Amino acid sequence: MTDRTAAAPEEEASRAYRLLLALSQAAQAVQRARTPRDVYRRVLAEVERIGHHATIFTLTEDGAYLSLSYLTFESTLMQAAEKTVGLSAQGYRFPVVAGGFFESILSAGETIFTEPAAEHLGEALPPVARPLAHRLAQVLGLKQAIYAPLTLSGEPHGLLTVAGTGLTDADVPAFTAFASQIAIALENTRLYDAAHRELSEREKAEVALRERVRELTSLYAVTRDTQDRLPLEQFCTRAVQNLALGMQFPDVAVAVLELDARRFCSSEHAEHLSHGLHATVLVSGQESGRLSVYYSEPLPFLLPEEQDLIDAIAETISYWLERRLIEEALVQSEARYRSLFNNVPLGLYRSTLEGDIIDANPALVEMLGYPDRESLLAINATDLYADPAARSAQQVILDREGVVFQYELQLRRRDGRAIWVEDNVIAVRDAEGRILYNEGSIQDVTRRRADEETIRQLAYHDQLTGLPNRRLFNDRLDLAIARSRRARLGLAVMLLDLDHFKGINDTLGHSVGDKLLLAVSARLATRLRESDTICRMGGDEFLVLVEGLARPEEVETVAKTIIQQVRLPFLVDGHTLDVTTSIGIAVYPADGEDRDTLVRHADIAMYAAKKAGRDNHQRYVPSLDGKPSSIQEGAIG
Repeated sequence: MTDRTAAAPEEEASRAYRLLLALSQAAQAVQRARTPRDVYRRVLAEVERIGHHATIFTLTEDGAYLSLSYLTFESTLMQAAEKTVGLSAQGYRFPVVAGGFFESILSAGETIFTEPAAEHLGEALPPVARPLAHRLAQVLGLKQAIYAPLTLSGEPHGLLTVAGTGLTDADVPAFTAFASQIAIALENTRLYDAAHRELSEREKAEVALRERVRELTSLYAVTRDTQDRLPLEQFCTRAVQNLALGMQFPDVAVAVLELDARRFCSSEHAEHLSHGLHATVLVSGQESGRLSVYYSEPLPFLLPEEQDLIDAIAETISYWLERRLIEEALVQSEARYRSLFNNVPLGLYRSTLEGDIIDANPALVEMLGYPDRESLLAINATDLYADPAARSAQQVILDREGVVFQYELQLRRRDGRAIWVEDNVIAVRDAEGRILYNEGSIQDVTRRRADEETIRQLAYHDQLTGLPNRRLFNDRLDLAIARSRRARLGLAVMLLDLDHFKGINDTLGHSVGDKLLLAVSARLATRLRESDTICRMGGDEFLVLVEGLARPEEVETVAKTIIQQVRLPFLVDGHTLDVTTSIGIAVYPADGEDRDTLVRHADIAMYAAKKAGRDNHQRYVPSLDGKPSSIQEGAIG
C-alpha cells in the first residue's frame, strides 16, 4: 500500500496546475500583441510572474549565432553574474556549434529539460569562461532549465530559455505548447505590420486623388481632355491648342507649354512671337514648366479673364501631371496589394449580407480545401459554417458595432472536416451608411485550440491513466453535493486502495505497476455508470463518486461490483496478476455534508478495511461522542 503520510504529490499537482494555468493565460496574452517587442515583453512578464527567469535568444540572419535579446534577471543580479564570468550581457551572442546542444535543439525543434541548469550553460560561454558555468548558475540561482525552440514558417527563429527552481521534466509539454503560441504570435505581428503598411499607403493615395478631383472639377469644361487617359504628348499638344482657341484673339494667339526639356506649341509661328502672358506649371509643389500665350504685337489692353484662363489651365495641367503620377503609384500600390492579397497566409475575403462570396484569396481557398477560387465563389458563405446560427450571431454584432474582432467559430471544409478559425470582419458602408459588403480575414486556430485543450487536459486529468485528477474530482463533488441537496437524494464517496501494490512495484518494476494501474482504470471505468466519476488520487489510490442514491444501501452493489472486477486476473507483460482492493465509503449527508469531510471519512473507512483483512469494503461510522472510532464491517446496509 502507498505511504500517504507526505503531502508532496498534492503539492506537486498544485504547482503543476498553477504553472499550466499561468502558461494558458500567457498564451492568450501574447496573441494580443501587435509587435515582436510586445510579444517578448508579455512572454517575459508572464514567466517572471510565475517565479522563474526567462531569456530569449534570436538567431542572426545567417543562422551562425544566437543573440541575447531579452531577459528577466534584475540588474544587481546581472552585475554579479557579469563580474563572475567577466562578460557583458549587452549585445552578447555566441556561435551555434554544429552538432552541439543548441544546434540539436534548433534543428530537431524539440523542447529539452536539463538538471542541473549549468549542464549545457558552458556551450553558451567563451572557452575561457566555460569552467565558470556552475558558478554562474549558482550566482543566478538556477537549478533546472527548459529550452524551447521558436520556429517561424518552418524555420528556426530563436530560443526561449526558462530557468529557476522547481521545474520538472513534466513541464516540457506545457512549455512546448507555449513556445508554439509565441511563434504564432510573432508570425501574426509580421502579417499585421505588412498589411497595415500596404493598406495605409493605398488609402492615403486614394484620399489625395479624391480631394484633388473635388477641387478641380470646375476646370474640366476648359480642358476636357484631362478626363481622358491620354499619352503625355497628346494631352500637352491638345491642351495648348485648346488654350489658344479660348483666348480673346485666337487669330494672333499662340500657346506654348515648356515642360522639362520638351516644348509643345499650338502653332509653328511661335518662334517669331515675344509678347504675351505666362503661368508656372507646378508638380508636387515644385516648378516643372511654364505655360505661355504669345501675340504678334503688344495688345492695347488685356482682359483679366485671359490671365485667369491661362492660370486655370496651367493649374489643370499641373493637376493632370500630378494625377498621372498618383495613378501610376496607385497601379503599383494595387499590384502590391493584390500580391499581398494573393500571397499572405491569412485567408482574406469579401462577402455580401446575403452570403455571396465576392472575392477570396488563395490562402482561404487552400484553407477550406477547394480546388480553385471559382469553386469557392460558387457557394454561399452560409454553407461554410458548421453551425449556421454562428453566422447569424456574428452578423448581429457586425450590424451593431460595424466590426467584429477575434470571433472564433467552426467552418466546414470541402471534405467535410470542421476547423476552428478566428474571424476578423469589418462592414464596408456607402456614404449613407448602408452596408455594401463585409470584408475580413480568417486565421486557422485549430492547432492553437488543440494546444489549449492539451494544457486543460494536463491541468485536470491524470497523465498516466487519463482519468480525472483530484482537482477535477473536487469540482464535480462540490457540484454533486449541491444537486443532491436540491433533489434530497444521497451520494457516496468511495476511496479505493490496491492491496499489496507496492510489492508489485518492488518485484516486477514500476513499468509493470504503471500498466497495471492503466488496466485497473480501464476496467473500472467501463463498469461504472456514466453519471459516476472515478479519479486517480495518486499512487494506487482511486476515488469514486456515486450520485442519485435513494437509499444509502444502494452503494453496496457498486462496491461489490468493483471488488469482484478487481479480483479478476490481469495479464500485464506476460505476468498474470491477482489483485484485490480495499474500499472505504462515506455517504452524504449521513457521513458528512461537505467535500473534505466525505473524503476524509472515506479515507478512515478504507484504513479500517485494510485492518479487517483487505479485499473488502467498509463504511464510516461515527462514535457517540462524534469522533470516528468504529467502522461498520462487511455489508453497509
